[in-house]
Amino acid sequence: MNTYRLRILFVISMLLGVMIALFGIHRALAQGPIDTRFSYQGQLKESGLLAHGTYDFQFSLYDAPSDGTQVGSTLTRDDVTVTDG
Repeated sequence: MNTYRLRILFVISMLLGVMIALFGIHRALAQGPIDTRFSYQGQLKESGLLAHGTYDFQFSLYDAPSDGTQVGSTLTRDDVTVTDG
């Protein structure tokens, strides 16, 4: 194959790669922002009894179930009302 044809094939493959990348970015952006909410299922107890009152919470995310490294910063929520644990 001559040099001219190789250059044309290279340019076509690069354009195809860019088009595929742009399509992927477009699809990711079209899905909207990532939802950051989460649900907690469990009970909050104090001295063995279901908690009731106002509490301060700290939330941290780690990259592994044990011996992980914290991802991001610790979020603090003060004065959260807790009813029946």
